[in-house]
Amino acid sequence: MNLLRSLLLMSLIGLSYPTSGQTISGQIINQETGSPLPYASILLKNTNAGTASNSDGDFSLETASKADTLVVSYLGFETKEVPLTGNYIPLTISLKPSVVGESEINVTDDFEIELVEKAIQKVNDSDEGRAFGRAFYRQLTKSGAVYTEFVETFYDAEISPNHIERWKVDEGRYAVIPYDSLRYTMYHRNLSIFSRIELVDQQPYRNSIIWPLRDDTRQYYNFYLERSYPGTSENILEISFEKKDNLPKPGFEGTLIMTDSTHQLLELSVYINDPNFNPISPLAKKAEVKNTTLEIVFTRTSVNNGQPFPNRISVNLAYDYLKKKGLFGKTDFEKRIETQSILYFYDYELDGLSQYLTDGYFDENSDISDYRRIEKTGYNPQFWVDNAVIKRTPVQQEVINSFEEYGSFGKMFNQKK
Repeated sequence: MNLLRSLLLMSLIGLSYPTSGQTISGQIINQETGSPLPYASILLKNTNAGTASNSDGDFSLETASKADTLVVSYLGFETKEVPLTGNYIPLTISLKPSVVGESEINVTDDFEIELVEKAIQKVNDSDEGRAFGRAFYRQLTKSGAVYTEFVETFYDAEISPNHIERWKVDEGRYAVIPYDSLRYTMYHRNLSIFSRIELVDQQPYRNSIIWPLRDDTRQYYNFYLERSYPGTSENILEISFEKKDNLPKPGFEGTLIMTDSTHQLLELSVYINDPNFNPISPLAKKAEVKNTTLEIVFTRTSVNNGQPFPNRISVNLAYDYLKKKGLFGKTDFEKRIETQSILYFYDYELDGLSQYLTDGYFDENSDISDYRRIEKTGYNPQFWVDNAVIKRTPVQQEVINSFEEYGSFGKMFNQKK
């Protein structure tokens, strides 16, 4: 769990929902340690519009009224309401950790797996529900120490409690360092497919991996209660899992977080490091990929205090890329390729969905990659300059500046007229 948390800090993002009022900015911190809380949720009270803090705990958000109230929450911490006073100096909002006590639950032999099965069934029973969501996606790829690929995309999406059903690119931009400049640099032009993974795998037998949340999960995984702590209205359970021996396909280890009485899944963190798992197919001849690791964190949030829907999906993919030459396959060079992405929903709509959830609104051609969808939208430079939705860290801005100086965005796609 600590590994997954630390890797999440590498994916830097902040989002705000634009209205027409004053801009609020500040930082979310741990009350006890003073350390920043990345990806804390900041909502305008009684709405589904808000933002998330970035990896430094910083956020910005536009509000239409001086009388607004911020609702700040973070898993494992007490939710806090912050009334705005009209003084828009940067805020420092401290959250108090939930009291973590020893579990007093009577754990039987099948206690954990029965809890997990109830949570899986809860997702399956509710998966007919639909919402419309607006999301932002960012992806960065490093080849060695050099950033070689950068993606930013705004999506409109139809979402169920289990996953993203359909989406369309509203605005996007894509940039890479030219292929020849770093010799066989790898790019991931469709990595966002991992963000569409199902929380509960409803078609497990077609896959080359064994996902931990599935109807027959007790056949493949062991589950262990790690701790329980009080939530807003019920206790929160943290349950770790590991794959059983002799799985027929690669499996995962990780942690899930759920409520104890309503059995709502709040977060799933998975990690895989298996020599038989390799989702990368090198295009270059005499190339090899090895030592692949993949981390995915999937969180859900309650919309209008009701059904949970996907909120954040982060992905960290890393592998060694080897290029060989000659008759004897001598290694020419080797690089560690690392890609981090994060997708975050910053607005939800539950009413009036008919205008979005029509056959013509979303691109139904699943064979078209996001790379091509972004290309179809065209590159609109002014949109990114003036956009009030994205809050970047200095590191991110430095990467963006380097691509802009080279002119990568404009060279990849034609500008909009």
